[in-house]
Amino acid sequence: MRLHHIGIWAMDMSKTAKFYEEMMGLSLEREYEVPAELMNTIFGLDRDCKVSVYADDTARVEVFDVDGESLSGINHFCLSVGDRELFFRRVKAAGGDCLEAKRGDHPVYFLRDPEGVLIEIKD
Repeated sequence: MRLHHIGIWAMDMSKTAKFYEEMMGLSLEREYEVPAELMNTIFGLDRDCKVSVYADDTARVEVFDVDGESLSGINHFCLSVGDRELFFRRVKAAGGDCLEAKRGDHPVYFLRDPEGVLIEIKD
């Protein structure tokens, strides 16, 4: 198991981009949009959300643009676990708080720890 990425909320994308690029030395890797339905299922936010991914060889940060809404901080972290479906089923069978959603035809898997922290699971 290894840390894959961390997702954060950003109220001001220009300031956040400047920080991750200029201060942290990460490059903009890609941008995409998460549809409102998926945002609502995972995070309880009922609107589309633009995501910018900043990365280098060792770190990746997904920045969710909340456009001035009063959300800040980490919204989730992601672990790479090998076989995510097997891992997810094992945690679910053990009584874990599990969330499965679809992004297009692609399933996404999240767990909640006892404090409510969202953990995305990837292969």
